[in-house]
Amino acid sequence: MNTGQLFSTGDMRAEVSRSLVDYSNVSQSTLRYNSSTSPSSPYLINGTDRFEWYRQQMYSNLNIKKPETASNISTLYAYEFEHEITVTTTSWKRLGYRVYCRYVDRNDMEVGEPFESFTYPEYIVTCKKRKGTSKIGLSVEKNGEFQPIPIVDRMLKKSKYELSMCISAIYGSEPKWLMFIEMIEHFKMQGVQHFYVHIFNASNYDLRVINDYVRTGELEVHYLIERDSRTDDRWQKVNIADCLIWSRLESKWTIFADLDERIYMTNYTGTILDYVREVKNEDVASIQFRQQWIMKTELMPEKYEGEKQIDTWMPTHRWHNSSGIGSPGHTAKCIIDSSKVFKMFIHRPTQFFPLLNKTYIQKVVNPEEGIIRHYRDQNLGSWGRKWLKGILKFGPFRRRLDSQSDENMNTSGLIDGMDRFEWYSMKLNNSLKTADKVSTLYAYEFEHEITITVTSWNFIGYRVFCRYIDENDMEIGKPFESFTYPEYIVTCKKRKGTRKIGLSVEKNGDYQSLPIVNRMLKKPTYELSMCIATLYGDEPKWLMFIEMIEHYKLQGVQHFYLHIHNASNYDLKVINEYVRTGELEVHYLLERDHRADDHWHMVNIADCLIWSRGESKWTIFADLDERILMTKYPGTILDYVRDIDDEEVGSLQFRQQWVLKTELMPEKYKGRDQLNEWMPTHRWHTSTGIGPTGHTAKCIVDTSKVFKMFIHYVVEFFPTPDGNFVEVGVAPEEGLVRSQMNKYFQLGAVFIVFLFLFDILLNNSSFSSKVQYPCFSTKNEYSNNVKLDKLLSEIDVVGTTVEPTVEPTAEYKIDGVDRFHWYLKKTAGNLLQNAPNISTLYAYEFEHEITVTTTSWKMIRLRVYCRYLDKNENDIGDPFESFTYPEYIVSCPKREGTKRIGLSVTPNGEFVPLPLVDRMLKKPKYELSMCVATLYGSEAKWLLFIEMIEHFKLQGVQHFYIHIHNASNYDLKVINDYVRTGEVEVHYLLERDQRTDNHWHMVNIADCLIWSRGESKWTIFADLDERLLMTEYPGTILDYVREIRNESIAGIQFRQQWVLKTELMPETYEGDSQIDAWMPTHRFRNSSAIGPVGHTAKCIIDTSKVFIMWVHSVTEFFPGKGYALHKLTPEEGLVRHYRDQTLGNWGEKWLNETLKFGPLRETDYPKKYLGKLTENVKRRAKYVYGNEFD
Repeated sequence: MNTGQLFSTGDMRAEVSRSLVDYSNVSQSTLRYNSSTSPSSPYLINGTDRFEWYRQQMYSNLNIKKPETASNISTLYAYEFEHEITVTTTSWKRLGYRVYCRYVDRNDMEVGEPFESFTYPEYIVTCKKRKGTSKIGLSVEKNGEFQPIPIVDRMLKKSKYELSMCISAIYGSEPKWLMFIEMIEHFKMQGVQHFYVHIFNASNYDLRVINDYVRTGELEVHYLIERDSRTDDRWQKVNIADCLIWSRLESKWTIFADLDERIYMTNYTGTILDYVREVKNEDVASIQFRQQWIMKTELMPEKYEGEKQIDTWMPTHRWHNSSGIGSPGHTAKCIIDSSKVFKMFIHRPTQFFPLLNKTYIQKVVNPEEGIIRHYRDQNLGSWGRKWLKGILKFGPFRRRLDSQSDENMNTSGLIDGMDRFEWYSMKLNNSLKTADKVSTLYAYEFEHEITITVTSWNFIGYRVFCRYIDENDMEIGKPFESFTYPEYIVTCKKRKGTRKIGLSVEKNGDYQSLPIVNRMLKKPTYELSMCIATLYGDEPKWLMFIEMIEHYKLQGVQHFYLHIHNASNYDLKVINEYVRTGELEVHYLLERDHRADDHWHMVNIADCLIWSRGESKWTIFADLDERILMTKYPGTILDYVRDIDDEEVGSLQFRQQWVLKTELMPEKYKGRDQLNEWMPTHRWHTSTGIGPTGHTAKCIVDTSKVFKMFIHYVVEFFPTPDGNFVEVGVAPEEGLVRSQMNKYFQLGAVFIVFLFLFDILLNNSSFSSKVQYPCFSTKNEYSNNVKLDKLLSEIDVVGTTVEPTVEPTAEYKIDGVDRFHWYLKKTAGNLLQNAPNISTLYAYEFEHEITVTTTSWKMIRLRVYCRYLDKNENDIGDPFESFTYPEYIVSCPKREGTKRIGLSVTPNGEFVPLPLVDRMLKKPKYELSMCVATLYGSEAKWLLFIEMIEHFKLQGVQHFYIHIHNASNYDLKVINDYVRTGEVEVHYLLERDQRTDNHWHMVNIADCLIWSRGESKWTIFADLDERLLMTEYPGTILDYVREIRNESIAGIQFRQQWVLKTELMPETYEGDSQIDAWMPTHRFRNSSAIGPVGHTAKCIIDTSKVFIMWVHSVTEFFPGKGYALHKLTPEEGLVRHYRDQTLGNWGEKWLNETLKFGPLRETDYPKKYLGKLTENVKRRAKYVYGNEFD
């Protein structure tokens, strides 16, 4: 849908470069793409400038003399062709209206003057091309607002598809999943290679299958949002107009048909694709099929219930009562070459592009060649009552379907001296069976083959066909016959140019193409990984899962592979957190065959055998509740496998000891005491003896040597030329499998610290406490402090590990001192203490340091360690000892090769790596930005938020930084819309320490100080309900800060005036009159006197000059340059603070104090801004919330 910033020319302040080429004012003969004005030039249409030709068509066909002025325009998509940019729209009844094409470059600056165009054909606007254009928009006035949208490339040298399909817009309440699947699969059999679909509304259930076709690359979707009142069926014309352009040049031929229509060939022996391939006459631009109606008398089923239901309910199975075939053109449907069609109607093209001396034509297909079977519901839209009598005059006709394919072969490497595929086939004792279906899982490409894993149960020794797809989604050669062996595994020969692959059970049957996972690795990525048995069942798994992961990490496991058949949302929180940190990959298993849960174990083993092959040298196969560990062997499992120097060893088998678990695990996390009590390694100790060799054993295998694997042992190794790979039994004295550890007691401590990181994930309870924000001295009072001398000696001892990679220039030093020594002086009131824990927020890379922000409360002047990771996730050097100062901020020296960074509380403790935000900018991106105070609390914020943003945009603010602790879904709709348009960035704050909501303010200030540093020259720090503005100064805030020439001014401070807000804001949007009544700048005027200097003031600062920032003032500037805060008089500017009297009991606590400054009086928001502000607020509110027909 529409993307990009909403521009208003008056607000944009864009300097239009005179060097930019404006094609709208240049003769076509001078354009780079049109060196000739001859009639054969493709820029010309019928010998006329194409834009003049478009205008002539509008005037003659609409019988108008000039276009009308549109009230508004809503854009859909923009497509760039060789000679024009075509923009599609959704605005209804806007045919023949004037609009302006607005061009935006990659810096979001407008390119040249707007180009006047018009809406013709309906829903289509053509714009001249303009050099440097990256986005384009439409406005109804020459200098009116517009929304830029990205441009879809249609300057294609040749069509990507031979045959595609535009599906009519989807709407209405009838379940569509089965009708949709049948439609897609029918047209795929007819040779359709790609599908375009528009969705006005569809259920979440229907969207599951639609999105699955998107996932497999067969389908693209454009969503339609209602901005004009119309009935649902009116969306079909939007769909046709947009799809005419969408498919133009990307597809040679495009079918236009409905969800319930099945076009097919009758006596013609091939498919639709075969038919259009035989069209050699270039004058044919459309092929029209006549209609036959099949009476559909029931609504489709709501949900899938199994294959019998499919047999019963597929429209092609269920309904047969048919009309005769309609007369030529009667509600027909067409297949068109969209490059030749200028205007399209539902049932036919209404106008072709002209040709000199001849005309494009439409070919009508006889029913003996092909027809449409239209499964038309008799009740939906009252179709039966309106139209049935009209079609009963036609006689019946029957149909037939056919399909074709072709074949190819390939070669590969050897196994045991013979062709590897012959070796595989020798493993089968019986002839191949024919399958009725196959369900694929993943595909992996190795040096000599592509291996596909499947989930189909009881499916060993069945014939299947490998189907190869190239980068254009075209099939490569003939299908290759293979088979399922070992169970759940199919091997396919490689074929040059293959990008995707699939399996079918018939040579020309259907299949689902899969992307291919690269396993042609020069060396393994991991030394030791683990395949975890499939997760299923009802027992809570979060605690068992964390303990298992952390146990094996202590044993040296570097990566985990996991299959999930089912798991609760609560369990998935912690699983997904391990995915986020890159330690775990997950394959989800979907049920397609009836089986007991435990039978998924063998799918897991087969897929993980291939998944880990080549990527990991050794792989553990074990269950969630099993703990393999070494006993008397002094090292870890990783140490043990590293000691194996016999290349014939392909597997290590560990014997089993059972520890009797007598209770189900707890459902939710309740604190550290619970962990000490419930960790399996703590809770259960009653154990059996050690089982005999092989009895329910578990193995660690080199998967490159294993051909077949069972749960407890290797079934078969690959053969070797000179011997055999072997499985070695590990004696219980060296290692075993059990459910508790008798040695690694440090797991408990590590585990509890780790769980702290998941506190918010596993326990969403609210916290509240009465706390006081601490005050800190900022004076240099430690010059002769013995403690400081000790600390400085500590940092010097670290030596080269603290040396920055940049040369210590004057900029590197602060006040003539190494910047990290200078920071350390600020902490010297006491010796550094170790932090108990640390929760990081973001990391920012500057020229001379990396700054990490945190959320941990009451953690100032505490020791932490900077941990550096390279692109391979390896530690770079020793951890660097740093500290939290200022509060919520940690400074780390830069280290060459760093890609991610984290903080730990001990030198070798755990940490969460963060990506680095680039702040090594040559100049600020913005002149004026704003840090909005953290959002929290239950009051509705949508209207306050819109007014705040639009007010500050009028004052010249170019970007907004915002932190959210909590906000309603309703409020988030408008916040996210500002994110969508690039005006707002959001950092979300997760609770990990007990504090009241208002204490998140200082986290916001600390992070935003660093976040905006270097990216914005000036930054406002203010609340959601505050409106900074200039008073007698005639310009905006941006104008004011631009006039500051004194480099020693690092901030300006505004005094406060409170406007008493006495009501909570409305919860939902109701229309323009509500905006007029409820905008704070309209509704509240009872105001205090202006507060004294510094009293709850607000500031605009140059963050590059500020070391510590507080809510109302700068606490400390960087030294050496005489930086200072300029305090504005009320005559220059002030803060209008719309302060609610009830929230936080503000009225009871603070109102009397404000009355000391003078009596209450009526004041108004400046009239010179109020009109534009109101207009902008209404526009955004209506855009986000005013779509009553959505």
